[in-house]
Amino acid sequence: MADERLSNILNWSTLSGAVMAGAGALSLAQWLAIGGFLLALAGFAVNLWHKIQMVRLRKRELRLQEQQIAH
Repeated sequence: MADERLSNILNWSTLSGAVMAGAGALSLAQWLAIGGFLLALAGFAVNLWHKIQMVRLRKRELRLQEQQIAH
């Protein structure tokens, strides 16, 4: 059990060291570029979601208008 626990600690420390090395290898400009790209992706996703919701809403409105005309 102690060996397994030690192995888990060593695995996590190795992984965290690799993440820190990778993060430290990037300059501030590179981090800003990554952040800008992620922000652009988030903006695209929000705009796409909004457009889909507007289309669904318009379809619902048209169905309700058709039902009112039929009655």
